[in-house]
Amino acid sequence: MLPPQPPQHPQGAASQAPAARSAAPPPPAHPSHPAAQPSQLADALVVRTDRAAIDRVHLPILIVSAVLLALCLAMMMLLVGWAADGLSLSTPVLSMLPFVLVAISSSLQIGTQAYLWGARRSIDEVVVADDAGLRVQTISGRVHVPWDGVLAARIQGSGRRRRLTLRLAMASAIRSDLSPRERARVERRGIMIGGVGLVPGLEAVAAAIAHGTRGRVQATEG
Repeated sequence: MLPPQPPQHPQGAASQAPAARSAAPPPPAHPSHPAAQPSQLADALVVRTDRAAIDRVHLPILIVSAVLLALCLAMMMLLVGWAADGLSLSTPVLSMLPFVLVAISSSLQIGTQAYLWGARRSIDEVVVADDAGLRVQTISGRVHVPWDGVLAARIQGSGRRRRLTLRLAMASAIRSDLSPRERARVERRGIMIGGVGLVPGLEAVAAAIAHGTRGRVQATEG
């Protein structure tokens, strides 16, 4: 009696198995995600308005001016009342003159401070320094110049009078919405940035100018 033989597999099936495996489509390749590139504005300096600091500067002046105006008006009404009671008109008229002058001065002060207060609070970004150049927003308008257009920088004053004056080549301006008169004034005297109400302060702006101009323009003091 012959021993049992192992089962025979068809030769075709055995030969087709490797082919089937080799013909299987490769797994889909996962798309490679490029490394995040640093933004061109990653090192930009943005100087914003500190509205609380602006309020601390202008509100006390407005309050004092309003109180002086109210006192002057009260005194003038009192003098007019005395004149109506039969006193000589020359005396109250001469007496009212100082109060009239103070009232006019207080009214002008109130108007000026109210305008400056509102205009400065409305500006969000005062200075932006990036690879494209320097952008400055003032009450009069906006100026955008390349770094080649920044000629000089000077920090003057102290306390609330501290300011940065920039000399700019307006002919190279990328954008400017200044009026022709204001543009000519900037050409002659430069553009001034007040130091009150800026976050960060003027020192950061001066450092950004030195960096953007590759050391060509260094802010001087005095």
